[in-house]
Amino acid sequence: MTIGAATVAAAYPFSTSAGNLLVAISADQGNNAPTGISDTSGDTWILAGCTVVYLHQCAYYARNAVGGTNTVTSTYASAQNLTLIVLEYRGFLSSYPFETSIATGLSGSPSISSVVTAAAGDLIVSSIFDENSYKPGFIASTGFTERAAEANPYSDYTSLAVFDNGGAAGAYTNSVTAVGGSGNISQLIIVFRSVYPNPGRLQQTQNTSSGVTSYLFPNAAGDTLIALMRYPSGATLSFPPTDSAGNTWNMLPTFLNTDAGDNLYLAYARNCKAGANTVTAGGSTPSGMMVWEYAGLAAVSPVAGSSGWTWPTGTSSTTQSTGNVTMPGPGILFSIGADMTQPGNTLSASSGFATGQSWSSNAAVSQWDEVVSAGNYSNTVTAGTAGTALEGILVGLSTTNLTYPILRQINRWQSTPLTPVVAGNLLVVVGNSYGGAIGVPTDSQGNTYHLIQGGSPAAFGMWWTVPALSGTLTVSWSGGYMDSQGVMEFERISSPSLDQSNVGTSTTSSVATGSLTTTAANEIVVSAAFNLNRNYSGGSIQGMTSGWSPVDFISGAHYTLGWSAIELNAPMGSYSNTFPFASSGTFAAVIASFKGSVAAPVIPSISVITERLGEFLSTIGGS
Repeated sequence: MTIGAATVAAAYPFSTSAGNLLVAISADQGNNAPTGISDTSGDTWILAGCTVVYLHQCAYYARNAVGGTNTVTSTYASAQNLTLIVLEYRGFLSSYPFETSIATGLSGSPSISSVVTAAAGDLIVSSIFDENSYKPGFIASTGFTERAAEANPYSDYTSLAVFDNGGAAGAYTNSVTAVGGSGNISQLIIVFRSVYPNPGRLQQTQNTSSGVTSYLFPNAAGDTLIALMRYPSGATLSFPPTDSAGNTWNMLPTFLNTDAGDNLYLAYARNCKAGANTVTAGGSTPSGMMVWEYAGLAAVSPVAGSSGWTWPTGTSSTTQSTGNVTMPGPGILFSIGADMTQPGNTLSASSGFATGQSWSSNAAVSQWDEVVSAGNYSNTVTAGTAGTALEGILVGLSTTNLTYPILRQINRWQSTPLTPVVAGNLLVVVGNSYGGAIGVPTDSQGNTYHLIQGGSPAAFGMWWTVPALSGTLTVSWSGGYMDSQGVMEFERISSPSLDQSNVGTSTTSSVATGSLTTTAANEIVVSAAFNLNRNYSGGSIQGMTSGWSPVDFISGAHYTLGWSAIELNAPMGSYSNTFPFASSGTFAAVIASFKGSVAAPVIPSISVITERLGEFLSTIGGS
């Protein structure tokens, strides 16, 4: 401990062993974070996580320790009342040991809802900082063992204690109370992995305040990279991102968007190159970025599907489902949840999801993932405080290369898709008009659009085409009105053609598409609903039939509103979709199915990294 100084140091009581994992918890009674941390052995220390409230604490780790006599020093920008605890563990990965971190706010009995470990033997480190306890004394949940504690009697009786736990893979909770009671305690939990994930999350970065971020460790060849990019409303967009390793990035076909604040976009790079890597978002004024690396996924066509509720319903709620994603075999579910108007809101995921990174600037955003087998999945995002702008995304990533058609990209409002289209893919365009017969879509390539349902003299419609050329494509409308539009591009399909379609209309508070029966396996089924009332009369769409994957909303200058949803890899059978609205109005809904041939992917060579581990944890150091 240190009183009124800018540095605090703690020495390991014994020499550290080469290759072990070192952990340091640095705490300040106020709300200050260290400016740096170092040791006398020359280890490289990496920030694992911080609390963001009064009673501030940060956790750092050093992988693959140099070994030897060692003293750790934490430095602050100005004199503070500081406490530092250091620990050493053996038996954990020397390459990618960090799994995740979670922090609480202030509470008399802080409890993190749960942290999910990926494998048996993973290490959970829980640090507790209390401002009202002269002699440290805490009661932790069953299974957590106190490893070190330090009291600071000259700093309003603060005390810092560190517990750890490890066992079978699963969800863990540490509910802590201070002996004698306390009104202000913060908790920070860090998880370190004991085995190389295959498949699984290998590494992640914390949110940056710009559109540039670097991976902490070199990427492993053949892995899948994901980037979440944040842009303020009105920013100029340019996709996809680029990186210093020369990987090819693609946009994932779902994003979070709101008039109230930031817009969030996802991109991925498959079969990445090995080595150090910095990712850069394009466009003007990107305001943040986080990146992830996943091991054990398919090298050519890993995306199994995507789904997302990506626009406020206008109804205050504490929960929002992402919609459905079907996994044909083993893989990973990657999910983002956001409250786009309440930055301080706390978000949690459905049972089984492991917590990744989060940010709370301009919006509350959290990321989760889960290793799964074949099946149908969704994620319910739960907020601590009800809101009207709760949104969620779910992406399925497969361990084996997939051949059935999937959604490549979506576009709302803008007449030009976010990235250039690919010749031979399937384009589906939906549009509606608030006050007259809708026009006919055309584009800058001169492609012919085939009407599926609706069209003039109706005020809505769905069309399809197959672009003859690869490149930038701009959609325009002729012969009528267009208030709102959406463009969907589907890939991994050859010679697509329309199979079946149907349409329904309603003047109540919901609208059904009618049904269709597909005639071939692996079809794409697309449905869309249209609110034909000006100025949102009738309200927003509140949901859809279970099993569908919501993918995009459409909205226009005169505030007509609609939603599109898809079924991928659909078996032969009957399909329909019903969309409820907030209140009665004039609505329409269209459903269509498309068939085509698919080709087997070409699988390039990839590299596999394995790592042999030693014993499970042994703590030999304190403060």
